[in-house]
Amino acid sequence: MAKAITQLVGTAGGIYISLELLLTFLGIPENIWNPSSVYFIKPLAVFSLIIAILQPYGQKIWETVRGRSV
Repeated sequence: MAKAITQLVGTAGGIYISLELLLTFLGIPENIWNPSSVYFIKPLAVFSLIIAILQPYGQKIWETVRGRSV
């Protein structure tokens, strides 16, 4: 269980860093995607965690669709 949580947090952290760099590169103002006074936690971090949780299901769906089309 601890190993699974460690992998989940590591994946979510990688997604978070990638999204933050992407939004910075695109020039989107930080107060839009990272408001400091509105939320207790960062919305981008929660979004990254949700993506990390849903990623295996999306991969399974992709493999199923890809396998049927070939």
